[in-house]
Amino acid sequence: MTGVLLRKSALPPSLEGQGIGRNVLSSLKKRGSLVQLDEALIERGLRKLGDIDDERPHHYPRERSELRIGYVQWDYPAPSQAFVHREIAYLREKGIDVCVYYKTQAEPAIMPFPDVPSFKIDSWEELAGLSAAHSRNILHGHFAYPNTTLLTWPAAEYLGIPFSFSAHGVDIFHVANRERSQLGAMGRSPQCLAVFAPGSFHKGYFLKKGIPADRIIINRTAIDPGWLNVGTPDLDRPVEEILLITRFVEKKGLRDFVEIARQCSGMPLRFSLYGFGPLEEEVTRLSEPLPNLQLRVGPVKSDALLPLYDRAGILLLPCVQAENGDMDGLPSVLIDAAARGCVLVSSNISSIPDLVEDGRTGFLCEPGNPQSFAMALRRLLLFQKEMCVRFGFKRARRWNESSCLT
Repeated sequence: MTGVLLRKSALPPSLEGQGIGRNVLSSLKKRGSLVQLDEALIERGLRKLGDIDDERPHHYPRERSELRIGYVQWDYPAPSQAFVHREIAYLREKGIDVCVYYKTQAEPAIMPFPDVPSFKIDSWEELAGLSAAHSRNILHGHFAYPNTTLLTWPAAEYLGIPFSFSAHGVDIFHVANRERSQLGAMGRSPQCLAVFAPGSFHKGYFLKKGIPADRIIINRTAIDPGWLNVGTPDLDRPVEEILLITRFVEKKGLRDFVEIARQCSGMPLRFSLYGFGPLEEEVTRLSEPLPNLQLRVGPVKSDALLPLYDRAGILLLPCVQAENGDMDGLPSVLIDAAARGCVLVSSNISSIPDLVEDGRTGFLCEPGNPQSFAMALRRLLLFQKEMCVRFGFKRARRWNESSCLT
């Protein structure tokens, strides 16, 4: 036997005419695959999946206990994707069979889960071969472009198994990714079961791209469930400590964060900024003259996050749309901070207003306008701190209870 013939299914239009064979093993051998696959193992995996010759496969998982998920990442394990790691951990805790497939090693990287098998792949053909060998019956891609467009979607089409994906920020809003992500085509694929949106802004964007409404699910990012079991945070703590933990990239509004601190230099406020990324040198240079701003460059360990949130009074995230079109979806740092009793002050952009109600659970300000943020901080100091803390805390807990992880 020279290989395993897979279900005859049309490849995505972007992959047609590339001379890619219909046989996983021969395709891998032709490309000089980095992964050595056992032909008999793939055959056993395909038999376990069921009848692969039908036009519409019968092996769609119908019960949670039947799920054998292939989680597909481009870079793994990345510290900036804590929400992905939480999902994987939750699924494993519930006894669901999960394997992770990734294209590149994240840099910097965090420690991967020791009990979650992970496999480096070079192409969607390798993903298809390994998914068959491991009897995966559904693939899920976090982020649309590149990993769902170039890996998850074609591998699922090739194997005839269902897939789902989540879309967030740079993967769909970057000017180069708006078309090449092929959101509409992926969402309309017969193999696509669901497209997860972090908020209502994203849902509207997906509809405009042609994704069927009945496939769009608003998937609210959840906090670490363990945080709900460590006691109620002090909701009466002072608001003077202002915190931001983030990647140092343009869309996070770091230049505005520093400018807000400068405009508030005469107020009883202390700003703390933690993170890392391409803008480290610029942020360091801008921060140096400000005595009310403490800068800590580098990744923050997961066990250090809770004390930082519990000490802070305000989480300040002045997001903007970057010059290349990139912008945030609904940053998990906002949900984490609200769940630990921080007042949220952020930008009226993307799906952030789903969580932050202006004047009720926090304050929404005009993106790119540091003065409006400084005014919001003055209002908090004067009279609205208590109301915002309590409403935001309750809202974050309800948010977590209604997320797709519970």
